[in-house]
Amino acid sequence: MAPTIEYTDRSEYKNGVKGLLAVDPRRTVVLTVDMQYNYLELDAGGDPVLPDEAERVLAEAKKLLEFVRQQDIPVVHVYTTRREKELEINPHPFALGRASRSVKLWQTPHAAQGALSDRPEGSHRSQVPVELVAPQDLHVTTKKTMDGYLHSDLDWILSTHLKPETVVLT
Repeated sequence: MAPTIEYTDRSEYKNGVKGLLAVDPRRTVVLTVDMQYNYLELDAGGDPVLPDEAERVLAEAKKLLEFVRQQDIPVVHVYTTRREKELEINPHPFALGRASRSVKLWQTPHAAQGALSDRPEGSHRSQVPVELVAPQDLHVTTKKTMDGYLHSDLDWILSTHLKPETVVLT
């Protein structure tokens, strides 16, 4: 004799949760984080990914950004640029980066490594690729650590200006 199987219909809960997870484009922001030539162009130096990977990342990011702009969703580019004075004081501000350089360990062994300073303000490697940028985009260039909020203008822009419920990270 087969055992009796009891079940509870959870579709009401499931449908309710789906409603809570709906994304309202009017309350959404898309952030690109560290989408810079430093990482996406082999000849730029720094820490680039392999060319095939960079091409894939750029193509997919461009598609996403074109789509969200058509929905009037704001785009904020969050990335690091270093002022000249910052680089004079400390050209490699991250302890892990300094330690790995001292023993010649690289996350990107395929790239030319050296004594490049970290994304100097105004340099090509500090810039976001032109195909990802539109005139209405906002730029937060004050990212100083791996955390885009810590010591940057991002929190202020989001909390006082854009006030999103949903943030999409790229």
